[in-house]
Amino acid sequence: MATDEYTTACLEKEAREYEKAIALFTKILSEQNNTTNKNYLIMVYKRRAEYYYKLAKFQNVIDDINKAKQEGFDISKDPEFFYMLNHCTIQCTLQQVINNFEDQARLDCT
Repeated sequence: MATDEYTTACLEKEAREYEKAIALFTKILSEQNNTTNKNYLIMVYKRRAEYYYKLAKFQNVIDDINKAKQEGFDISKDPEFFYMLNHCTIQCTLQQVINNFEDQARLDCT
């Protein structure tokens, strides 16, 4: 039952078992269909995004927040997630710049 899995996933957070919680949320989301309450989907995406954030999996955070937005989540009314989205976007962009510099440093310029 999805409610029991949601509760278990939240308890995993308290135990700092983020990977286990993420796996449970992923299972919940994979079992949903067109009749699932949109607010429930938004809640699950937001919770999973939080756990990804704790693990510094920034692209996953961006993906889940965007999925929540597609379901109707109004991020402009949630400063925590607005910050999280922007922070992750900056981190992903910064990491790409660092990767590009590292690639450039490996170039054979002779």
